[in-house]
Amino acid sequence: MSVVASDVVAPVVEIDSFESDLTASKKIAKGSSVITLVFTAIDLQVMPTGPPKEVKIGGSTTGVTLISNVAVPGQQGWQRQYTYTYTVASSPGENARIGYAIKIADTIGNERSVIAGAEDIIEIGMSTFASQDTQQPFIDAAWVNLRVGLILSVI
Repeated sequence: MSVVASDVVAPVVEIDSFESDLTASKKIAKGSSVITLVFTAIDLQVMPTGPPKEVKIGGSTTGVTLISNVAVPGQQGWQRQYTYTYTVASSPGENARIGYAIKIADTIGNERSVIAGAEDIIEIGMSTFASQDTQQPFIDAAWVNLRVGLILSVI
């Protein structure tokens, strides 16, 4: 009698980065920003060389581009790293939030789905407000005197 081991474990997905191209904050994007998602799939067997079943950024596959799909060196094909980009619309809705969803399968067909956690969400439009603020900060002297007077009267 021979025993055949079967693969029943889905690949693990590790998010390497999910960020915008804005230098001020990688978790904020504005119109025409490029968002990059980099992740690694790890399995107990050799990973398929094709792309994952589905990758969504911002709730859609439209505009999501596979930039690279490479075997991780030294891992005998058990790990693959994928890089995807997505360009935000030139006039996005203010205060929108963008996440990702990944569906990947190993050679046998074991599937894993991963979605962005709260810490991975990119806010859209916040930098638009900052870029429109051209006024110098203003502090009302009367307000400062009132606050100082209240503090001193307590002491």
